[in-house]
Amino acid sequence: MRLALIARADSRGLGNQTADLHRHMSPVSTICVDMSANTPYRQHFGRFPGAHVATPAELVATAARAGWFSGAVDVILTAETPYDYSLWTEAAAAKVGTVCQVNPEFWPYARSPDLPRPTIAVSPTGWLNHRMPDVRVLPHPVDRARFPHEARGTSETVTFLHVAGHKAMMDRNGTGTVMQALSRIRRSCRFVIRSQSPLSDLAGRAPQHVDVDVVVADLDDPADLYAGADVLVAPRRYGGQSLPLNEAASCGLALVVSDVDPQNGFVPPAGRVPCTRRRRFLTQGGAVDAWQADPRALAAKIDELVDDRVLLADLCAASDRYAASISWGRLKGDWLRLLAEAAKAARP
Repeated sequence: MRLALIARADSRGLGNQTADLHRHMSPVSTICVDMSANTPYRQHFGRFPGAHVATPAELVATAARAGWFSGAVDVILTAETPYDYSLWTEAAAAKVGTVCQVNPEFWPYARSPDLPRPTIAVSPTGWLNHRMPDVRVLPHPVDRARFPHEARGTSETVTFLHVAGHKAMMDRNGTGTVMQALSRIRRSCRFVIRSQSPLSDLAGRAPQHVDVDVVVADLDDPADLYAGADVLVAPRRYGGQSLPLNEAASCGLALVVSDVDPQNGFVPPAGRVPCTRRRRFLTQGGAVDAWQADPRALAAKIDELVDDRVLLADLCAASDRYAASISWGRLKGDWLRLLAEAAKAARP
């Protein structure tokens, strides 16, 4: 089976996700989408040796020149979007299968049902799948060699990590909740907040016994995010897949999350923080609920993990089990079968 991949070359979610697919699925042809006119983030085209580079407007023409519609490939894989929906039409006419990894908030068919569709759509989690009945569920695997397990929670000081990234719509990662919780932490600990864009003075919100380190950087290696940390604090307000949750779990960090779908399906109750629904907002994929974790409960959970190292160790072990369940070693075969199914379905 000859795979073609549409990739992103930045260091954000889609860039890291498609770089991972490139490493593990060995496509015979790759197009990197040049988003430099649309985003401020650095483009790392060198991560995809031999790849074609095209803007979204050039993508279908570039695919045609690369032979994607004239026998060079059997199936095309992309994450979140085809960038140009005529790609699905051109591939179907050429009897080439197509697979799209879905992010439900950007899945447009609830509002635009007549758009062309891929052969198979697959979501990494079950979040919002009740409104996408034709979308499969198959996790995006985590690379356990690239994010190796290490013993965590053994130092005298517990280090908590929050990955703010670049602030998404409606504060998806819950950075505002972390800011509110900092001043309520009663135990001595270290708190590292990593962001890809400047943040307000978080350190000024913390008491003296909480050592806060705000790091603003665009890391080339996402594994560096988790160095020295014991607990990932992720009070997400909405969303399906979270690469930092999967990667942190693989590295052995305990996970502290908002108690909502999908993370309450794999994080034990002891790692969840109660939350309330604050509002609904409109996305490309329809209306979405935004939740708010209780900052007092979040601070109390942080204090609890500082005091209870047995609980911390239990949550670290749970993370390791979860990462094993979604590893490339376990799921690559499922991915290969899904791609082969799409290729077969596209042929008469």
